[in-house]
Amino acid sequence: MSHTPWYTSSRIAQEAWKRRTPWLPEDARQPGMCAVTDEHGHKKQVGPLPICLPVEYSRLNLLPSIADEALTRFALHGIEWHGQTVAPDGRSWPSTHLLDSQVQCVNVMLALAGDQPALLQFLSSMVPGASGLVPIEDDSVVAFEWIGGVDHLGEARGRQRHRGRFVTSVDALLVVNSPAGRTAILVEWKFTESYDSPIAYFGPGGTDRREVYRRRFDATPAMFQQGVPIEAFFHEPHYQLMRLHLMAAAMVEAGELGIERAIVAWVVPNGNAALRTCVPEALKPFGGTVGEVWRALVHHPRVGFVDVSSDDLVAASAEVKHRYG
Repeated sequence: MSHTPWYTSSRIAQEAWKRRTPWLPEDARQPGMCAVTDEHGHKKQVGPLPICLPVEYSRLNLLPSIADEALTRFALHGIEWHGQTVAPDGRSWPSTHLLDSQVQCVNVMLALAGDQPALLQFLSSMVPGASGLVPIEDDSVVAFEWIGGVDHLGEARGRQRHRGRFVTSVDALLVVNSPAGRTAILVEWKFTESYDSPIAYFGPGGTDRREVYRRRFDATPAMFQQGVPIEAFFHEPHYQLMRLHLMAAAMVEAGELGIERAIVAWVVPNGNAALRTCVPEALKPFGGTVGEVWRALVHHPRVGFVDVSSDDLVAASAEVKHRYG
């Protein structure tokens, strides 16, 4: 990931928040170490950096009102925090990086879950006539790093699956009732990400990623425009979006959570132009932006795609706005 103008402006804003917010004790304002993953999938520590909290304060990357709930739910379901740290009690805490997109997703979506009328209003823009939110787990209307009740995409090959690690995981899942039927919204959340290189066909262990997903890809001929080969999707964010659409179709077919329809919602800040215009050569016939490409590609009768700005969501509550606004 290169440091785009959007990354730089977001870093400056978050470092300013770190210096000024009353939520942090003085020691937490110091530069911190951060776990990053290199192009080979190997994790390493970098820093200390101003954009990172000291490790012992990584819990404070979460909003005060939702931190306890988020940590409890991630521990209960064995969900992995990206770039996770180890708490004094041995539990996992989130990344120290203030621009971590998983942390932003959890902060915003759990804050919205506490204001269900506002959340339902947001979802109504995707699902006309949305009339109510359906609890998914822990008596909550939002679930994180959802991997499905079964291995829909055949990724685990008999091994135990872990949410948020090594298998396709939905950043946030919501379910609504509407006149068109119960609908799942699979949220793919982005913050400052950008992608420069294609995804290798072969993983570190020699697995051909094309063959992992080809069965579901070929079994869902109505998912994408005819004639687009699986190889066309091997560049982020399109690789992620391909897998999420295949998972959405499989969930609909299985009636998981009682759903009859599904929508993949790609949630990205308006300012992240580098990501919004990241279209590999093979997909350029479908559009010049990610949103244009996927609106043209998806042709499933019960699975849709929406391109959503996170800007309004970040302004949805005073607490979230204080952190990200």
